[in-house]
Amino acid sequence: MNKVYSPDRNRSLHILIGLLAIILVAGLAGPDGAVASQEAKSSEQKQVQGEVDKATEATIDEARAKMVKEAIAAVDMARKALALLSEEEPKTVEAIAELEKAVGKLEIQIARDPGLAMVPVAVEAHSLDVLTQVGTVEKIADRAKDALDDGRIQEARRLLDGLASEYVVSTRLMPLATYPDAIRKAVPLIDAGKIDEAKMQIQSALNLLYVDESIYPLPVLRVQEMLAMAETLAEKPDRSEGESTRLVNLLEAAREEIEFGMALGYYDKDAAKPIMKEIEKLEARTDKGRETNENSFDKIKKLLSDIT
Repeated sequence: MNKVYSPDRNRSLHILIGLLAIILVAGLAGPDGAVASQEAKSSEQKQVQGEVDKATEATIDEARAKMVKEAIAAVDMARKALALLSEEEPKTVEAIAELEKAVGKLEIQIARDPGLAMVPVAVEAHSLDVLTQVGTVEKIADRAKDALDDGRIQEARRLLDGLASEYVVSTRLMPLATYPDAIRKAVPLIDAGKIDEAKMQIQSALNLLYVDESIYPLPVLRVQEMLAMAETLAEKPDRSEGESTRLVNLLEAAREEIEFGMALGYYDKDAAKPIMKEIEKLEARTDKGRETNENSFDKIKKLLSDIT
C-alpha cells in the first residue's frame, strides 16, 4: 500500500484521533469505574512508552542505515533537473548535467551489486494511537459490521477510521532495473526542445519509487516492555511491598494490552489466548505470594515474537 508521509497530516491525525478517543470514551465507555480503569491502564502505558519509543527509533535507525548514498543522490539530482526545467527560462544544459550525474551514480551502484533489485532511499515513520477501551472498540466494530451488511460501506469506513494503535515505518524503494533508463529517456526530449515532455518523463521516473510499510502494533510493543520490567521485579528475592504491587499492575496491564490488540484486529483469539493464559499464571502466582516461573516469561516472549 503506497502512502506518502506528511508531518502536517500526521499532526492532524493525532488531533482527530484524540477527538475520536474523547467521543468514544464519553459516549460508549459506560460507568465511571470503566473510565477509572482506563486511566490506570494509561498510567502503565505512559511508564513504558519511553522504552517503546526508544526501541522503535532503533528500528528506524537500522532501516536508515541500509539506505544507499548513490541512489539517494540520484533521486535528488533528478528532482534538481526537474526544478531547472521548470524555471521561466528552462536551464537545459544544467538539467542534462544533473541527469547524467544521476545515471552515473546509479551505474556505480549496479556495478557494485548487479543482483540488487530494490534500493532503499528514504525511511519515514509515524504513529497512530487511539486511547479507548476494548468494549468500545468491539461496539464500534459491531456497528461497522452492521453497516457493511446493509451496504453502507462509507459509514463503516468512517467508523473504523482511526481505530489503530501502531507505529508505521515507511521505506521508499528505488527499482534499479528501470530507474536509470527512465531518467535517460528525458535527455533526448530535452535536446529536441520538448521540455514539457521531458519534465513528465522525469516525474514519471520519480513516481517509480515504491513505498514498503512495516506496521508495529503498539499493544505488542508495550507488552514486551511491561513484561521486561515485570521480569526484573519478579527476579528480586526481597521485593518491597511497592515493588510487588508494581509487578501485579504490570502483569494486569500487559494482559489488558493483549486484549486491546486483539480487539483492534492485530492478531486473532487463537494467537492471544496462550499469551493471556501464561500471563494469568504469573498473576496467580504473584497473588499467592509465590515466586514467578521464569519459563512463563520465556514462553510469552516466544509467543509474542510469533505474532509480530
